[in-house]
Amino acid sequence: MLPDDLRRYADAAGEIIAREFQEHPVAGALDRVVVRWFWDGPPTYVTVHGLGLDDPAPDPFDAWSPLEWPNIAREDGRAERIWVAPEFVAASEGLAERFGRDEFGEVTVLEATEGEDHVPALIEGLRGLAGRLDALGVRRTPDLAVAVCHFEGWGWEDTLPQLNDPAVLSSLSARGLPLKELE
Repeated sequence: MLPDDLRRYADAAGEIIAREFQEHPVAGALDRVVVRWFWDGPPTYVTVHGLGLDDPAPDPFDAWSPLEWPNIAREDGRAERIWVAPEFVAASEGLAERFGRDEFGEVTVLEATEGEDHVPALIEGLRGLAGRLDALGVRRTPDLAVAVCHFEGWGWEDTLPQLNDPAVLSSLSARGLPLKELE
């Protein structure tokens, strides 16, 4: 169970990310979402990347590395819109006591006072992404895959089983997409 401040952050993250795909759809049905998080900066400092069925497919080696996806130019704008979404900013500000502020007065995860970061809440907020997307009428594949990773790319293999049903994982494997880091 998340504390109230992290619950508000989780809910705001899930809602704003779903709404982002409603307002700025991908090419075709949404098939993959990767959210990248950062230690340094406010909890709003995430990048969100979507891949649609009609987007050019990345190499399987880059399946969970959205900076290598052919649609990166379109996807770069998502982060900038999410960073300034009022409800996400307010939820991030609500974590000030937990995380502290940097020398510029910004809430920053690096200054966490309780040794707990925002990643568990971010993952929790994405657990219901498919349902949120459905409620907003966003076209998605039945086996939409969601992953969360550090901005440098590590961690996605741990979040795949946390955020996706076993049937989705089986579908990914059948499509030749890695479920573990490729060596």
